[in-house]
Amino acid sequence: MIAAKKQLKADINQLVVYTSTQAHFSIEKAAIVAEIKRENFHLIKVDADYRMCPELLQQQIVTDIKFGLIPFYIAATVGILTYSSQKSISRASKLFLPLSLWGFIF
Repeated sequence: MIAAKKQLKADINQLVVYTSTQAHFSIEKAAIVAEIKRENFHLIKVDADYRMCPELLQQQIVTDIKFGLIPFYIAATVGILTYSSQKSISRASKLFLPLSLWGFIF
């Protein structure tokens, strides 16, 4: 996350991090270390299989861009071990690439 922040060289107050409500607490701690404002750390709901909902993520990204914020990092969850799938990873990565976002999928 710090590497992504340094590469972007944007106003730290505008950078936004996204992860799921089921993400490991280390993601939030990384955002704190990277000096991301708490209000710019967004938790995205998950589906019944604990996968981050791409539609909700996309809605939040669009909203943030409208408010002049800069989406720069997604820590996506693709479900727990017994539920994760390649399809989930593919859906999540489709949001990373067009916006040149840094991503971490777990």
